[in-house]
Amino acid sequence: MPRSRDVLQVLLVSLSFGCGSLCAEVEALSGESTLLAIGDSILATNARTCQSIPHHAALSLGRPVDNRAVSGRSVSKGSDRIPAHYEAGDWDWVIVDGGANDIVSVCGAAEVDDVIDGLASADVADGDMVELVDRIVADGARVILLGYYPMKERARYGFDDCAEALAALNTRYQQLAESRTEVEFVFLGEVIDPEDTPDAYRSDRVHPSPEGSKRAGELVAERIREVEARD
Repeated sequence: MPRSRDVLQVLLVSLSFGCGSLCAEVEALSGESTLLAIGDSILATNARTCQSIPHHAALSLGRPVDNRAVSGRSVSKGSDRIPAHYEAGDWDWVIVDGGANDIVSVCGAAEVDDVIDGLASADVADGDMVELVDRIVADGARVILLGYYPMKERARYGFDDCAEALAALNTRYQQLAESRTEVEFVFLGEVIDPEDTPDAYRSDRVHPSPEGSKRAGELVAERIREVEARD
């Protein structure tokens, strides 16, 4: 009897995970993938159950997505940087985020300004993120460049000290997008905010919950539809 009870508990846990998955819906999207996503854990979170930001954008648009975002990745640091996850293809849009992992170790220190400059210079003419965005546009795709939403108080992994640095990085990314016709800046703080949408965060107070990913993904899809409607 105890053994049967254990089996039943495992089955119930497995079913509970399955009920939270959107992979069947994502896999049912037809056609070649013309959406690519690259970046860090903000885009990678909830991907196992196909509830990441890119997956929700794909479901809202009715188009397949190739989500290559990887948790912990930086734009400028490390051997497996975010730009290495991009390759040219028949992409209509490339969804990009990154930079938080570059700055987290120096938030609140004088060095943070140099790190931000290394991602996108003050005139947005140079920097590793600038180079990545320009390379994508040169290959014929449009870019959705994401701005980080504000973290909750007591955010883990050191991000509780990064509010000012993330805001400064968002400003540079917005300037980068405004200076290039094929780039759209989408500020995720429009739909994920500690006061207005506390349920949009996971328990670490950093990453999006499935509900947060849904809100952000639908925001991305909305911007894509707006731009394409103007064509």
